[in-house]
Amino acid sequence: MLPPSDVAFMLGVRPRWLDGTNVGGCSYMLHVRHAVAALQA
Repeated sequence: MLPPSDVAFMLGVRPRWLDGTNVGGCSYMLHVRHAVAALQA
């Protein structure tokens, strides 16, 4: 899996927010928190 920054570079985009969280198990709450932070930014 490529880091989000590499994917953005290959697509030619300059995102204002990147999240490269790679966790397992009960990770949905972590992703929800990151999504909320991205929306607030």
